[in-house]
Amino acid sequence: MGSRYLPVFLACGMQAAQKPKDADCLACHSDPTLTMDVNGKKVSLYVDPAEAAASIHGTMFTCVDCHGSSPCSHCADWRNI
Repeated sequence: MGSRYLPVFLACGMQAAQKPKDADCLACHSDPTLTMDVNGKKVSLYVDPAEAAASIHGTMFTCVDCHGSSPCSHCADWRNI
């Protein structure tokens, strides 16, 4: 695609997709009751926000640095949270 299309994209308001922020993930994952079934076993998807922030996860990485740049497949559309 050539640069001649750039004005068209800008005029249409198209933007690069933004990756979810930790707050987007924690909107659901900070709920201690959040679980999912894996091979018939209930697995917790809870993340303690204080523990995560104090760990290497919170000091060096964001959630999506390790868990992908799109919402997890079991999550609702995170943009509507």
